[in-house]
Amino acid sequence: MYIGRLHCCMSIPLPKGEGTARLPRRGMTLFELTVALFILTTVMMVIVQLMAATASQRRIVDQRRIALQEVANQAERFALLSWDELAPQELKTWEPSADLKKALPEASCSAEVKEEVAEPAARRIRLTVTWTNSVGQEVEPASVTIWRFAKENRP
Repeated sequence: MYIGRLHCCMSIPLPKGEGTARLPRRGMTLFELTVALFILTTVMMVIVQLMAATASQRRIVDQRRIALQEVANQAERFALLSWDELAPQELKTWEPSADLKKALPEASCSAEVKEEVAEPAARRIRLTVTWTNSVGQEVEPASVTIWRFAKENRP
């Protein structure tokens, strides 16, 4: 049998006086099988670890997307509220949507309204969703800031 540049052969005795004949050897040795099994096992372990890391990253991205979607939706809802409904003492939090509760059951929603002192009269509204990851560490919050200006009384 020809393997690369090496010839693997096996000797067998012939009847008396005829010497020995060399027959090509077939199959793999136990050592070769062990090395191949080790390589396959190593590759499989690497693939499984990559799949686990990919699944974890996808979960994190999905959680962040849902949190950002929640603050964007709330920003649109708050933009429709009247000036008086956006008073700092009136708006502190909001009820999370079903999608947010499903994806991040421990999520906390908050709204911070600040009056701006300069003219024209304005309120800065910061909407934030905070949550913790699977090991209890706080993740960078998803937030958005919107501005609401009072209507001017022009003649």
